[in-house]
Amino acid sequence: MNEDNRNVTAADFVRHFAKYREAAQTGPVIVTNHGRKTHALLSIADYEEAQGYASKSASGEAADPLEVIENFANWISESLMVMDHDLKIETVNQQLEMMLHKSRKDLIGLTVTDLHVNIRGSVAESLLIRTSTTGQSSVADFPSFFNVGRWIHMRCFPWGDHIVALFRDITEEVTNFRLADVKESILAAMDIHGGIGYARLSPRGTIDRCDKALAKKLGLNEDRLVGVPFVDLVDVKSRVEFREALEKCLRNNVGERIQTSLLTNSGTLLSGVAGIHGLHGAYGVEGAIVVLTIE
Repeated sequence: MNEDNRNVTAADFVRHFAKYREAAQTGPVIVTNHGRKTHALLSIADYEEAQGYASKSASGEAADPLEVIENFANWISESLMVMDHDLKIETVNQQLEMMLHKSRKDLIGLTVTDLHVNIRGSVAESLLIRTSTTGQSSVADFPSFFNVGRWIHMRCFPWGDHIVALFRDITEEVTNFRLADVKESILAAMDIHGGIGYARLSPRGTIDRCDKALAKKLGLNEDRLVGVPFVDLVDVKSRVEFREALEKCLRNNVGERIQTSLLTNSGTLLSGVAGIHGLHGAYGVEGAIVVLTIE
């Protein structure tokens, strides 16, 4: 079972408990609620090992920091690497083995710069050296050295006489940020164009957001349009056709193109071609997008 599949939603955990109970025999299964990690399902062997460590700690025996890390290393979803102050690798977890496509025995004893030629002189090496020499925690995002096109978030900090580095794949987050930048630029260009109107509708068909161009053509402020059912702006003769097209898009997450007319605040008709498309997210229908070319 790979790293991503070990993070499961509470709903999926309940529906497929038998599957995840079996998966817990080879490693912890992390249960999330709205994206936040809340519980971990462990095998009895892992649980008893954790209990044994807790008892040892409670008795007042000092534990070796490296032993502490090794006890929980495979319970976390991040890739973990522990080094000495010369950045020589002392231990890693299973997630890091998968990320580097190397076994633990092949990694222990290597220095960080032995892992890839481009690490020497990189931001990652500089931050690890800083943490080693100053004891300050460091955080950075950078392209992966081992998987082209992927992005990695690194967090490193001192732990006793050791340096700990945690790595997490953030490719999806980076992609989403870039897409968000593109979307905002497209909307800004539409505002400048002035002949393209845009509105985001809720699942009920009311306006959540619209651009300045559409509001200006309708003779209303943008705030006045928020919460208004979009079909109420459509000319009576075109209203049934528009409503049917919108409902189809909301229901099936498809697109429709129709000729329509909108009523302005002054009572005149604003004719144009409307493109409608359903907006579906991780939790189902989130509404629809309407783009109108204004004649």
